[in-house]
Amino acid sequence: MPFFTSFGFQVYRINSHGPGEHGKDIIFSRYLPHLLDSEYIAVQAKAEPIKASNVSNFAQQINRSLKVSFPSKSGQGNLIPNSAIFVNARSHTNEANIEFPELIESPQYVRILSQENVCDLILNYGIGPETLISKLSHADSANMSHEDKEVYTALMNEPNATDHLLDHQLPLLRYKISRRLQEMVIDAINHRWKKDPSWAGTDKPMKWFDTYFDFFTERQYPYLTDVFKELTSSTVSFEAEPYTSSVVRKITPEMLASQAKGFIYACAEVSVNVGSRNKKITLDKLQELRDSSLVSDLELKSIMVKIIKLLNLRLEDDDYQELYEEIYQIVYPDLSQRRRTRRST
Repeated sequence: MPFFTSFGFQVYRINSHGPGEHGKDIIFSRYLPHLLDSEYIAVQAKAEPIKASNVSNFAQQINRSLKVSFPSKSGQGNLIPNSAIFVNARSHTNEANIEFPELIESPQYVRILSQENVCDLILNYGIGPETLISKLSHADSANMSHEDKEVYTALMNEPNATDHLLDHQLPLLRYKISRRLQEMVIDAINHRWKKDPSWAGTDKPMKWFDTYFDFFTERQYPYLTDVFKELTSSTVSFEAEPYTSSVVRKITPEMLASQAKGFIYACAEVSVNVGSRNKKITLDKLQELRDSSLVSDLELKSIMVKIIKLLNLRLEDDDYQELYEEIYQIVYPDLSQRRRTRRST
């Protein structure tokens, strides 16, 4: 609850566990002025290990949380959540991690957080009892080398200290700090970017991602998909573009293979969005991934081939429109259905 309220959400309703909750333990709301409307998020909170044997039960619960409405405070009708989050204080097995998203009926509106994600949020945002946070900090720094402590202290201080560290100190210390601190550096850069993803706020994080690219660990590879999305968006930060482009060019097929589905769908979105930029680099990275043979999923391999073909076609080619519609339906299934309905009407 402190995490959501720190981002401007209010507790709309807390349901007692059991019949009638319909997969919604807590419902948060936030008014969005630019939409002249409120956003509602349903949270399903668990404290149970998720395995292949029980993952389908939890998937059904999160599906229900999106489908079943809840009464409004005014009593004027019912409301439907805009999105749902599954938050678990326990770990998920590898099989469950793979199967869980596949069982979600509307995955674009659902996020699944397991124990390690919750721990990261607590540490990165300081959400938790002060006594616990201080103990974790002391335990973290107890056995650090002098260089690690220097980097750790700067990361835990105000942004100016972090800027000075990343711009001036760390280039001299980069080969003396532990792998654990290198990973923390990447987390700190990503956190800085997510707090301010504006054009100006993107410049420094992309420069630092480029400088400390070798610090990335496998856990952090999804950050690279976000960098790719920034480079290919219609509102790319032009100041940051040289650094963003450099980061994307350094991404290897092995890095992409661990998050193949997310990256391939991001490429699909680029291929059908007229305003997307840097389509050439999208084609290059997708071809690298396809040629590596690291993606074994037949459906994803098929989508890759279609995207590559579409990116190589010209607008006036005979089969362009048919292929465009096919990929558009993959990326935006809901919008595709509306388009077909309008055309038939």
